[in-house]
Amino acid sequence: MPQPTQEDAARLTVLLKEGLSLHQCGQLGKASARYIQVLESFPNHPDTLDLYGVLLHQLGQNEMAISFLDQAVASCPNDAGFHNHRGVCLQALHRLIEAREAFETARSLRPEMPEAALNLATVLTQLALYGDAERAARDAARLAPKNVDAQLALSMVLKRRERHLEAA
Repeated sequence: MPQPTQEDAARLTVLLKEGLSLHQCGQLGKASARYIQVLESFPNHPDTLDLYGVLLHQLGQNEMAISFLDQAVASCPNDAGFHNHRGVCLQALHRLIEAREAFETARSLRPEMPEAALNLATVLTQLALYGDAERAARDAARLAPKNVDAQLALSMVLKRRERHLEAA
């Protein structure tokens, strides 16, 4: 495959930005088309692989999504966001041990990332590892004190640990 010209790269950057904007507006079909156009020219573009994987997950196509998310992580293994997105998809596929590993990797790469802490707390709760889940939920609540989901996750794990007063 020949190297893209600067004009090609500029066009693909525009397509990626359009795709992201459409994605954020909920126009998933149009966003998908833009991501596919980028991947046709740059099949290993990490951000596009990740975004397309997230979009496929949002459409419930988790088996296909995980292949794109795996590729994104493989091409950029130090991106905490990619690991977090991969973990969310693995969790949806009920591959909880792998999801836990993905969230733990995201946390190790970016300890200040509240989404990864919250997702880790959730999957640890599903695995009935309540002590570890409590630590992760406390981290999520500390990192995002106004996040209702983080507060709820902490409350739920405390309830599971029969610490009802604290949970309230």
